[in-house]
Amino acid sequence: MLPDSSIHELNLSSQANTGLKIPPGEVVGGPISVAAGQNVELNIDFNACASIILEGNGQYRLKPVLMAEQVSMNNTGISGQVVKAGTVQPISGGTVMVALEKQDGTGTDVIYEQAVADSSGNFNFCTLPSGATFDVVVVAIDGGGVAYHATVAAPASGDVLYSIRANAFVPMSGGTTDCMPSSTTIDQDSGSNPLKALPGPPITPKEIDFTGCS
Repeated sequence: MLPDSSIHELNLSSQANTGLKIPPGEVVGGPISVAAGQNVELNIDFNACASIILEGNGQYRLKPVLMAEQVSMNNTGISGQVVKAGTVQPISGGTVMVALEKQDGTGTDVIYEQAVADSSGNFNFCTLPSGATFDVVVVAIDGGGVAYHATVAAPASGDVLYSIRANAFVPMSGGTTDCMPSSTTIDQDSGSNPLKALPGPPITPKEIDFTGCS
């Protein structure tokens, strides 16, 4: 299916009058109880790709797919500055993306939160769940088109291996899975070597191909 680059009107449903709703089943850890006078902070993830539905009449409708997780009321967070090694100067004239990753129930690293660093390379994630462990992943492209990639994690002994997972779904379907199987994980680079976190230039992973897609 070729991407549709034209502009369409996006229809709303009940959220136009009632606001956005997050069912208890889409809250990590289940329903949240809020006592009188108590404040609760939520980290809400909005899945934009799965939230736009192509209806049978050719119109598009917004059906928000949201996930929420309660965060602690303390001041735990992660902040820092991205600079070039050697010069210790911010990456200029480009874009610096910083993401927090943590493992899901299958042991696969997934993005928990991401942000764009400012012109000085500064970034800040606050507030985060108390006691949680994250990897800080930085992807940057400077004004000359040079790409940088780094992962800041706790020191480990031996090789640090990782894998990449890709999920396939039908465009504009609200997240309906596609292909057989609909999820594929690879742990090799383009040369069929194990994926390792190594210093130096970016590592090119093996191409991910799906079959049996509609």
